Order: sequence, then structure tokens, then C-alpha cells
Amino acid sequence: MKNIKFIAFDVETATARSPRFICQLGLSIVNMNDEIIETKSFLVQPPNNKIEPILSGIHGIQAEDTQSAPDFKSIWS
Repeated sequence: MKNIKFIAFDVETATARSPRFICQLGLSIVNMNDEIIETKSFLVQPPNNKIEPILSGIHGIQAEDTQSAPDFKSIWS
């Protein structure tokens, strides 16, 4: 991955209180010319596939969306 300036990460949360878990991970790879050269998004199944309704109302991700998604450990590796 030559000529990469930075990688930006963003997450959507499934839980509002500690411990916080995520339900989506996104990243964009930016080159030395400040151009986005790649963008990826991964749905993540939080523990017990629990997504708090108030957060679903914000980001639109429902438990049905993450039902078949891998957990965070699987995606991160």
C-alpha cells in the first residue's frame, strides 16, 4: 500500500453505554494526492446481536441487518 497518506475509520454503535459495541465499521484509504482510493464497509454482529432501538433510529441498522454478519474479531483479523 504505497503512497497512502492515511486511512480514516468510522463506526456505528450498537450500544450507548459501556461496554460499547459496534454494528458497522467503515474505512476510506486516502492517497498522497488527497484522493480516496478505496472505501470499505462491514456490518458487525454485536454480542447477542443486540442493537439499541434509539441507535437504530439514528443510523438505520437493525438486528436483522447484522444477523448473519461476522463478529468484530473476525472482521478485524
